[in-house]
Amino acid sequence: MILETPNPENLLVSTTEFYLDPTHNKPIPPKLLYFLAEYNGFARIKLLRMQESQSISSLADDIGVTDIFFAVSPDYAVVAQKRAPDEQMSLFDQAFNRDYGLTIDDLALLYAKKDQQLAAYEHDRWQWLESEWNTAKVRIDQQAGEIFALKDRATQLESEWNSA
Repeated sequence: MILETPNPENLLVSTTEFYLDPTHNKPIPPKLLYFLAEYNGFARIKLLRMQESQSISSLADDIGVTDIFFAVSPDYAVVAQKRAPDEQMSLFDQAFNRDYGLTIDDLALLYAKKDQQLAAYEHDRWQWLESEWNTAKVRIDQQAGEIFALKDRATQLESEWNSA
């Protein structure tokens, strides 16, 4: 059995796109359709999220907060298989063992990962700046000591010049 429908997990689909088709009545959440297949005794069920933009995969390092809501797969399908002899069931193992599409959780985790990477970069950058500051402070303190030593030497030479 294959059932396909718009994915209400996608904010754009659930708020506007779904209602552009006058034949649509009510959005059906993926977990509900999955449960219905399970409840009706199918031996194996797979939820496939589909039709997301191919470009979202390349955005993994540059995902924005809006992508979390709008880049979720806009459609999904539930594919269910009745109980059959093992040799027939095994023909579809590869397809049933694979993940398909993007969930809001997937995108939120990508965004959080990007945020963590940015925080780590900022932390490293801050440590580098702090190290540079400390190095500069040591040099300034050394130069200040040299200036005081030069002032003392100048005062000493002036004193010797005046007494000669």
